[in-house]
This record gives sequence, structure tokens and C-alpha cells, in this order.
Amino acid sequence: MTVEPHNSEPEPVADDKPQTTETKVIGPHPWLPISISVAALLVAILSLGVNYFRSSDPPNAIIVTAEVKKRLDTFYVEGHNFYVGVLGLRRDISPEEFQKLYKQIDEWSGGMGQYIQEKLGAAERGRMLDVTGVPSFQGDGTYPTEINKERANLLFALAVTEKNLALLMDRLKVR
Repeated sequence: MTVEPHNSEPEPVADDKPQTTETKVIGPHPWLPISISVAALLVAILSLGVNYFRSSDPPNAIIVTAEVKKRLDTFYVEGHNFYVGVLGLRRDISPEEFQKLYKQIDEWSGGMGQYIQEKLGAAERGRMLDVTGVPSFQGDGTYPTEINKERANLLFALAVTEKNLALLMDRLKVR
């Protein structure tokens, strides 16, 4: 049997049987348009699913209220201001003035830790103590002896706090 193009004329047959024309169509299968439509529909459904998962929260996201996010933003700004203040500390600061500043930072840090534990849990508060990736500070010897080491410790603690608070805030999703 030969396959003929779709619009060709059949060749005459020399026998007595009635002539029938059997033509095979070369080209798209009759189900092809339906198959393409189904495939397009599947692609559309799958792309919606992918976009749904892209827009969903990452697995480590923390859902918070706008109030909690705003308070953590405030802690971040206050901590950065403390860091800049300690970094640019006057060299002639008295031990009493330094202790006053130290106490103020300690109270701020304790309040922030307590707030994080109340609103986000003990695990998040614990993550605030991660010192990975923060260089240690050494006293440069230009401050009075009793202040030099404490200043270096404050700078280290404030740098750790700023880094960890930034990492925490990157995971927040406000609802």
C-alpha cells in the first residue's frame, strides 16, 4: 500500500471491483490540536504552582506583626548608634562616664533580648549570641587601661548584635 499526499488523485485500477479511494493523510495527527491544548493547559497550571511556591514564605521565615517589626527596626538603629558612639568615644572619657555608657548599653541589650524572647522565642534570642563572622576587637592602648579592654568588648558585643539582628530581620515577614 502506498501513502499518498492528501490532495492527490487516486490511480485508476484495472479490475472489476468497485473503486475505492483510500488516502492516508501525511501531516498532523487528528488528535494533535487537542494534545497541544492539554499540554498548554498543564504548562499554565504548573507555572501557577511554581509562582505560588516562589511567592510563599521561605522555610525559615518568621511571621510577625508590623509592631514587632517596627520595634526590632528601632533596636537595630539604637544598636548601631551605640556602636558608632563607642567607636568614636573620646579618649579622655572618665571611668565614671564610661561606666554610665556601659550600663546604658547593657540595659538596652537586656531589654532587646527580653523582647526577642517574648515575641519570637528563646531560640531566636539564643541566635543573637552567634559570634560567627565577627572579628574580635583588641584595645588599641590609646584609652585609659581600665577602659581600653571594656571598650573593645563593647565594640565586639555591639557588632555581633548588629549582625545577628540584621540576619533576624531579613527573615521577618509582616502579616
